[in-house]
Amino acid sequence: MTRKEQQRRGTHAPGMGAVGPGGAALALCLALGILAIGAISGCTNSLLPIIKALTSSDDGGSDPGPPPPAPTYAVTYHGNGSTGGSVPADPTAYAEGQSVTVLGNTGSLARSGWSFSGWNTQPDGSGSGYAEGASLPMGDADLDLYAEWSFVGWRVVAWGSNGDGQCTVPVPNSGFAAVAAGTYHSLGLKADGTVVAWGSNASWQCNVPEPNSGFVAVAAGLYHSLGLKADGTVVAWGSNASRQCDVPVPNSGFVAVAAANVYSLGLKADGTVVCWGGETWYFAGTYPNDPLGPPVVAVALGRGHILVLKSDGTITTYGDNSSGQRVVPAPNSGFVAVAAGSYNSLGLKADGTIVPWGDRGSGQYAVPAPNVGFLAVSARWDHCLGLRSNGATADWGTPAPPRPDPNAGFVAISAGGQHSLGLKD
Repeated sequence: MTRKEQQRRGTHAPGMGAVGPGGAALALCLALGILAIGAISGCTNSLLPIIKALTSSDDGGSDPGPPPPAPTYAVTYHGNGSTGGSVPADPTAYAEGQSVTVLGNTGSLARSGWSFSGWNTQPDGSGSGYAEGASLPMGDADLDLYAEWSFVGWRVVAWGSNGDGQCTVPVPNSGFAAVAAGTYHSLGLKADGTVVAWGSNASWQCNVPEPNSGFVAVAAGLYHSLGLKADGTVVAWGSNASRQCDVPVPNSGFVAVAAANVYSLGLKADGTVVCWGGETWYFAGTYPNDPLGPPVVAVALGRGHILVLKSDGTITTYGDNSSGQRVVPAPNSGFVAVAAGSYNSLGLKADGTIVPWGDRGSGQYAVPAPNVGFLAVSARWDHCLGLRSNGATADWGTPAPPRPDPNAGFVAISAGGQHSLGLKD
C-alpha cells in the first residue's frame, strides 16, 4: 500500500503516529515552528483559538485576579472593674485610617464607690483618654478602650452601742473612703483627704488638728486618734496620758497606722514596725524587718500584742502572750490579713477562712458558719467582725451588735469596742 493509500484509509506506516481528527491537531501544532498558519490546509475554526493561544507572546502572564480585601479592625470596650451594667458594643469593622466615634456609657456601667468618667486605651489610665463622642483614626490593630473611674466614696453604716454617739454619723454621710471604730468614738476618712470624727470627745479625740487635709489612713484607740498623711507623717491627737500621741522621730516614711487602748503603731515603708505609748505590758519600741526576709504587708495592734503579716503569708508576733494571742496555729502560712482584739487574734486565709487564737472566753472563736468566703476581718476588745464576699457582715464575740438591716453591699468594715462601722453605696 502506498503512502497516499495509507493516508486515505487513515492507517499509518510503522513508526508513525496515527493521524485522526485529534492527531491532525497535534501534527499541526508540531508543525507550527516551520509552517505559516495561512499555509495549513484543512484547519477547522475550532483549532484556531488553540493555535493562537500556543503562539501568543503575552508578557503579562496569567490573570492575577482581584486584589485581596483590605484588613479591618474592631473596637472593644471593657468595664475595667465595673460592678454593674454592661459595656457598649461597636459592630463596625474599621479600615485603617477610618474615623472612630467613641461611644458613651450606653450600658449604664457602674462601680461601687466610683463614678464613670470616660474611656482610656490603658486599664490603669496611663494611655490616651476619650470622652463620649470623641473621634480618632483607626490604627493598624484592634482598639481596646477601658472604662475610666473617678473615686467618689461611700456612705457609713453604723450599728451597735450608741451611748456616746459613736453610731451617729455626721451629715453629709457620703464620700467616705475608710472608717476606723474606736472604743467610744469613730473616725471617717473622706475621699478628699479630710477626716470626720464623731462620738465621745472626752479627751478631744474628735478634734482633728489643722490642717485637716492630706490624710490617707486613720486609726482610733481608746481616747486617742491617729491620721496618716500622704507625705508619710503621722498626726496624733486626743489623750496623751501614756504618750500614745508622742510619735517617735523621725516622723517620716510611714505607710500604715494602728491604735488600741493606750498604744499606737506605725509601719514604715522599709518594713520597720514602730510602737509607742505604754501600759502594763510595755512593749513599745522599734522592730526592724529583716532586709533579706519577706516584706511586711500589714500590721495589727491588740491591747498588748502586735501581729505582723509578711508577704509570704506568715505572721510574726511581739508583746504580751498571757492568753496565747501570739501563738499562731499551724500551719503559719497562707494568711492575707490580720486583726487583734484585747487578748485574742484573728487571721484571714487566702481561701477565705478565718483562724482565731488566744483568749476564747467571750466567744472570740465562734466564727459564724459557714467559715468560708470572708474578705476582711477586724477586732476590738472581745468583739470580732468579718466581711463576706457577698457583701454581708458577720459579728461574733462579746458584745456582738445586732446585724445591720439590710446586711448587704458592704465594701469595708471596722470593729469598735461595742459598735461596728461599714462602708457601702
